[in-house]
Amino acid sequence: MMDHSECDVLVVGSGAAGLSAALVTAVTGLKTLICEKEPVFGGTSAWSGGAVWAPANSVARRAGLHDDVEACLTYLAACLPPEWMDEERDRLQMFANQAGPAIDFIMAHSPLRFENLETPDLYMQAAGARYRGRMLTPCPLSLHVLGRLAARLRRPDYSHLFTFNEILVHDPYHHPWRAAGMLAPALVWRVLRRQRAQGSALVGGLMAGCQQAGVRLWLEAGVDALEQDGQGRVVAA
Repeated sequence: MMDHSECDVLVVGSGAAGLSAALVTAVTGLKTLICEKEPVFGGTSAWSGGAVWAPANSVARRAGLHDDVEACLTYLAACLPPEWMDEERDRLQMFANQAGPAIDFIMAHSPLRFENLETPDLYMQAAGARYRGRMLTPCPLSLHVLGRLAARLRRPDYSHLFTFNEILVHDPYHHPWRAAGMLAPALVWRVLRRQRAQGSALVGGLMAGCQQAGVRLWLEAGVDALEQDGQGRVVAA
C-alpha cells in the first residue's frame, strides 16, 4: 500500500454497496480507490446469503414474471409508515426506477450472474406484492476470476458451496447428508472449479468487475476522518 495517492473517487469499505459504487465510477472513467480497514475484503456482505431485493428486474422478466415500478411503489407504500413515504418519496421512486437497471449494469460489467430466489415478498397481504421475481441470488461463481486476490476474500462461517435456492429446497444445515447426496455432482464440480455462491459470489463477482475496471484496493487502510473544502467536497482523507 502506498502512503499517498490521488483519486477522483474514494470508497470507504468493500462490502456490496461500496463495491457496486466503485464499479460504477470506474466504468464511467473516474479514478477510483477503495479503502478497507480489514486485511480481507467483502465486509459482512461476504458472510451473507447474498440475496438482493430488486423489483422490475430483467432476470424476472426473462423467467416470464411480470413486475413494474408502480407495483413496487404501491407495495412500499403499503408496508412503510406514511411519514416515510412523505419524506422519502423521491428516493423510493429513484430506487424503484433504478433497481432493475442497476442489476443489468452489474451483470454487464462483471462476471456476476443472478437467478430468481424462490421466495415471495415478505408482506404478501400488502398491495403490489409479488410471489416471485423481486428477490435475486447470485449464481455460483469461480473465485479464480479474482486471481491472487481470492485469498483476501472474507471467508464465511459456513460453506457457500450451496446456492440460496438449494438451501431453501434441500435444507443442508439440518439435513447435510441428504442434501449432499442430492446435489453431489454439482457440489463436486464447484469444489473442483473453486466455485462459491451466496455472499462469496456476490462480493467476488463485484470485486472481479472492479479489478477489470481498474479500481485499486487498499487493505488495512481505515479512514479516520475526511477533509473538506469550503464547498463541502472531500479533498483528503
